Amino acid sequence: MAQESKKSYSAVLLMELRVLTFPFLHNWQQRCRGRHVFYTSSQVTSRCARHKILLSSLSSSTSLSLVSQVVIIVVAAAAAVVVVVHVVVVVVVVVVVVVVVVVVVVADVEIVLWQYHSSYFLVVVVVVVVVVVVVVVVVVMVVLVVVIVVVIVVVVVVVVVVVVLVVVVVVVVVVVVVLVVVVVVVVVVVVVVVTVVEVVIVVVVVVVVVVVVVVIVTVVHVVVIVVVVLIVVVRGNIRIKWKRN
Repeated sequence: MAQESKKSYSAVLLMELRVLTFPFLHNWQQRCRGRHVFYTSSQVTSRCARHKILLSSLSSSTSLSLVSQVVIIVVAAAAAVVVVVHVVVVVVVVVVVVVVVVVVVVADVEIVLWQYHSSYFLVVVVVVVVVVVVVVVVVVMVVLVVVIVVVIVVVVVVVVVVVVLVVVVVVVVVVVVVLVVVVVVVVVVVVVVVTVVEVVIVVVVVVVVVVVVVVIVTVVHVVVIVVVVLIVVVRGNIRIKWKRN
């Protein structure tokens, strides 16, 4: 008796738990009372198939309302997270671009302004790219915020809201990644070009200096040798003439 009572009590608790957890199954299980009451939902589905009780037709308005509220809350939270994340991304991108440009331009300003004029074009390209990146990111952020607000306010179907937000987030992430890659590539190209030009200038200067030094040393050596030879010859002639006399 004790074991049967314990089993019955456990079954009742399981039933109450199912009713609380899945309210839309309550009417379903009420229709299948008897030896099917405490079966799992899959077993109830198979055993009640002859009554054509479908899960979609048994969802109550309360459960749908609850699900809708949960989905709306999740969508709003996702929208807020998306806005915050993209604001952070914009700030990080702007800071990185400014730092890179300052490092590249300021570090090589003497070479750019003094040694060669072709780098003016590179500096202009870097500045234009930075301005375009900042403008595009700001425009994308504004468009994203407007789209999120319009979708949350106007769209009633939760599925459409979720799909639109996911698409917008993916597009914005792709755009931001592409912009960051473009900026990094441009900066790397500028740095490489400037470095190559600097190396070429240094090599040319070193080669010219070495050649000049070698030429000067060679000329000096030749002059010294000629002078010594002349001195020896002249002294030899003087000695020969003196001996003859």
